[in-house]
Amino acid sequence: MRNAVTTEEKLPVRLAGHGRCLAPPWRDVWPGRLNSQAVYRGGVLHVDKCNASFNARLFVVAALADWGLWAMRADVVLCASELVGNVAKHALRPASGRDDDRLASIGLRSWPHELFLEVGDHDPRFPAAAEPQTPGADLADGGRGLQMVRALADGLFWKRADDGGKVVYCRFALASHGVGGVAGGALA
Repeated sequence: MRNAVTTEEKLPVRLAGHGRCLAPPWRDVWPGRLNSQAVYRGGVLHVDKCNASFNARLFVVAALADWGLWAMRADVVLCASELVGNVAKHALRPASGRDDDRLASIGLRSWPHELFLEVGDHDPRFPAAAEPQTPGADLADGGRGLQMVRALADGLFWKRADDGGKVVYCRFALASHGVGGVAGGALA
């Protein structure tokens, strides 16, 4: 994968997830709901590169544009950028490999009535959001981003991956964003 993508360049095929991207071990934690009414796009990002969040935003914008879900871009792009940024800032390095081998998986799954954003990494620790009622939480050094993601998404949850890492999911109801769904790779 290239390290930089300018807005004039075509989105890299490996980043866009057209079947040639790496298959990270945490990809198999998704429930068996994917069927002919759903579309999926996924990729892998090197989070130690300075442009991982930028590439995550490009990935989301490209998928939403292709699927006709452009009206959702602001919320989904912001959530993707925040979650990938959290991996870059907080995730532990994998047990083996080079120091800059931290990877994050990113994926979008769309059904006729909902869109899921998923970001996975090797770190076994679950995210910790600052509680709004905690005194000084608005000034806390961490946790505000997850509060923002929780406010923008219709659902936020995480799950342990088989490899010991985790996947963080955001659910967006398409109706709440005023868009129709995507079914079987075509606009519904």
